[in-house]
Amino acid sequence: MNNENEEEFIEIRLTDIPKEFYSEATGKPFANCSVCEKHLLTAGTRYMVEKAVKRYPKYKHQDVIFEYAICEECQIQMHEKLSTESKQRMMEFMNQRVKPGARSNKFYHEERFELTDWIGNCAVTQQPLAELTEYQIMAPFDGNKMAYTVFPMMLSVQALDEMVELLSTKSLEVLNGFKDDITGMPPDLHELFKESRFVVM
Repeated sequence: MNNENEEEFIEIRLTDIPKEFYSEATGKPFANCSVCEKHLLTAGTRYMVEKAVKRYPKYKHQDVIFEYAICEECQIQMHEKLSTESKQRMMEFMNQRVKPGARSNKFYHEERFELTDWIGNCAVTQQPLAELTEYQIMAPFDGNKMAYTVFPMMLSVQALDEMVELLSTKSLEVLNGFKDDITGMPPDLHELFKESRFVVM
C-alpha cells in the first residue's frame, strides 16, 4: 500500500453542523445516538451521521431514504462484529480507491472547507453529485461541531455496490441486524432502510 494513503492526518478542523446533516425528521442536529440513545451534543462526544438521499431531477425534488447518528462506542461495537476478511477488504478498498491521506492533504493544503468541496463528487468514482439520482453522505462530529478529517464524504450508488460486494455473509448479516436496532426512524423510512445499500463507515 502507498504510505501516503496510510499516513494519519492529525489536524482536524471543527465547524458548525451544516443543515445537510440535520435530521430530516426534526429539522435539527441529531441529539441522540440512533442505537443506544446516548446524548450527542456535548463537547467531546464523538459520533457519525449517515444519510441516504434519492433525487428526482425532473421534479427538482429529493427524499431522504434513511438517516441515523451512531456514537463512537456503538460504531466500535459494530465494527468488532464484522468479519476480519470484510474489514481487511474494506481497508484495502479505501486505501486504493479513496486514498484517505491524499484526500485530506489536498483539501487542507488548498484551504477548501466548504462542504460542497468535500461532498460534491463521489469519493470513489469522482462522479459529480449533480449527476447522481441516489447517494449517501457521511461525516464525523464532536458534540455540536462537524469535523473535517478524511470526511465528510459522499458515495454514489455505484461505489456502495462495489463496497457491499466486499462484505462476507457474516458481515452482511451483522449490518442487516443493525438496521433493526435503529430507533426513532419513521416506519416508512425504516422499510426503505431495510431494502437499501448500506455500509457502516
